[in-house]
Amino acid sequence: FAFIIYNVVSGLYILQSNIFIALRDTKYSFFQETINGLLKIPLPLILLPIFAAFAIFGSWLISTTIALFISIFLFSKKILPSYVPFPSIKKQKIKKIFNFSIANYMVGLFGGTLTYILPLVILNFLTSADTAYFYIAFSIANILFVIPTAFSISLYAEGSHEEKEFLTNLKKSLKLAYILL
Repeated sequence: FAFIIYNVVSGLYILQSNIFIALRDTKYSFFQETINGLLKIPLPLILLPIFAAFAIFGSWLISTTIALFISIFLFSKKILPSYVPFPSIKKQKIKKIFNFSIANYMVGLFGGTLTYILPLVILNFLTSADTAYFYIAFSIANILFVIPTAFSISLYAEGSHEEKEFLTNLKKSLKLAYILL
């Protein structure tokens, strides 16, 4: 049950972060992630005596839920003062974006697959110690992968607002990403 709840909360958490990006107010996405990250530090220690093995998972669930609620009820009000959170399902909108959403999901799924499968493939060819060394190096490299991802998200948000400036913004994004990498 907690796993199902976490998946719903996690999906809404990511959606809320993307809303901040789409509204060009990314500081709230940063605040949301900071709150979530900071709460994950003490929560396992607090939950350990009560829930034992569930403490780590529980800390993720609780910290993500708290960060989501703060984002919805505090940060969203700062950007859109008239916003009232009320769940609704609009079938016409779902039909309109369904194909795009499925394609986007598949790209994300296949894009992330390499991160999970490559260490397993390497394990079949190398020793477990060599695989561990690879995985550490690969994890460090993943830190660098954040740079082009951040630029592409910003480019996507800007491109949806300023279509005329897309090529100019694309060139700037590529240039800055390569410089930082």
